[in-house]
Amino acid sequence: MQKRSLVVAFIICLLPTLSACSYHLRQSAALPTQWQPVLVEGNNVLSKTMRRALLKDGNRITEKRANARSVVDIHEHSIESASYAIDSALQSVEKRIVAHANYSWSTINNSDQSSQRRIDHLREAVESIQIDNPNNITARNAETEFILRELREKLCRQMVRNIAFTAQQQPDSGGENAAQNH
Repeated sequence: MQKRSLVVAFIICLLPTLSACSYHLRQSAALPTQWQPVLVEGNNVLSKTMRRALLKDGNRITEKRANARSVVDIHEHSIESASYAIDSALQSVEKRIVAHANYSWSTINNSDQSSQRRIDHLREAVESIQIDNPNNITARNAETEFILRELREKLCRQMVRNIAFTAQQQPDSGGENAAQNH
């Protein structure tokens, strides 16, 4: 009986910490309304994923620059992979896949259509590990495509969170403090 009450007490003590973590993970990365709708330009594949990530977090997007109040410009997107471990029987290969993107974020003043760069050529990266089976090419290709899609989504979520964080730190108009590269 004493062991059971100890377990219950431990769980009760752990609940506030778990609920705080859960709340933090569920927070959206919505930009302030004065910087919406957002126009996404640049790399075609990543810009589509970026639009979905913005919409998922409750941001409005636009396809026309005249309607935009901020612009995300994806300058470069690359995927790198390297095999770095092979088992002794040559039945599997571990491959590290890294997705990179360089992007900037600018806000647009509606009165004079001037823009101010808030994030200038920031580089984000995410990575994943894939276990390849060299004997099953179809499965390997399907898994690689799935991992690449997941990496693009993770990369865009990371970019949206960074833009939202920067937007929260910036003044509404004429902000002298633009975000700098990490």
